[in-house]
Amino acid sequence: SVEYMPFFLSLVSFLNGVCWTSYALIKFDLYVTIPNGLGALFSLVLYACYYRPTPKKEKSVKLKCD
Repeated sequence: SVEYMPFFLSLVSFLNGVCWTSYALIKFDLYVTIPNGLGALFSLVLYACYYRPTPKKEKSVKLKCD
């Protein structure tokens, strides 16, 4: 379940991997490109797998009637 997975932390981690991959592609550095590119790719796969099956919680409001 990804109910408690921190979305913004995961998003920033993905963007960090994309930035480092872009930098490594500009400098033609395979030692930085491969691990960061794979990390960015796998994070996209992770979100693709968990996007649909995660059930949405419905907030129920209980009204107290006297």
